[in-house]
Amino acid sequence: MKKYVVEITISAHKDIGNIYTYLAEATDDKFYANGIIAKIYRSIEKVIVFPRSNRRIDDELDLSTEMRRILIQKRYVAFYQIKNNVIIIQRIVDGRRDYKELLGL
Repeated sequence: MKKYVVEITISAHKDIGNIYTYLAEATDDKFYANGIIAKIYRSIEKVIVFPRSNRRIDDELDLSTEMRRILIQKRYVAFYQIKNNVIIIQRIVDGRRDYKELLGL
């Protein structure tokens, strides 16, 4: 089995920070916000096992490079690409947002 490593882009790190800030302020509960962020990281770690098992979005968007997405906590979506043995997390966003715009498509 091929071994993969995960790389999180600066944009995705900012997304995680924004999610934390929003949740901590909206709920006034930093423990809850920390729990969601932990679940996001656990979901990303699970991608390493079967990275090609998640839904591709490049076909529906006519992208030149393979892009996949995973649903996290029924609300957040992580978008990633696979290059050789590296899984590159591009963005992590609220699934209700226009992800095409966020991905610059």
